[in-house]
Amino acid sequence: MKIFAAISSIGAILGDENLNLGVDPLKKSIFLKDIARESTELLKQHMDLDGLNFEDYIGDAIDIYRHDFPDKAILFDDLAEQNIQIENNEIQRVGGRMSGLSPMDQYHVMKYLQLKYLTLYLQKNKFMGKFCFYGCWCFPRAAGAQWSGSGFEIA
Repeated sequence: MKIFAAISSIGAILGDENLNLGVDPLKKSIFLKDIARESTELLKQHMDLDGLNFEDYIGDAIDIYRHDFPDKAILFDDLAEQNIQIENNEIQRVGGRMSGLSPMDQYHVMKYLQLKYLTLYLQKNKFMGKFCFYGCWCFPRAAGAQWSGSGFEIA
């Protein structure tokens, strides 16, 4: 199995009660799209969920992540303002992989998205908004990380 996810732009810009009004909406949109693209690429490298297209749900996954973790939503806003530069209609990015998130923040996003996608994969009626925080997260620092957990399969 492979998994990881990304972030939507429009829903995160509109309807977010943690909206930082000082952040340029275009920068925020670009930042969230970058995170969505990069996280989706990582998910595809580490998870293979037959018939589940990560791109179909990434917007909802990122919106829900931002809602569940308001401090991370504020961090994303700050990083968008710092790492996205727009001059003369040209976009420049500063920061690198995952748009400047620290390794621990990257692990946190990935771990959350992995849990969401695994839960989504197992549902008959796909719904992104439930089943989280009910015990351990089985990926200590996200799939593909050198610290991923191991153990015996439980039937």
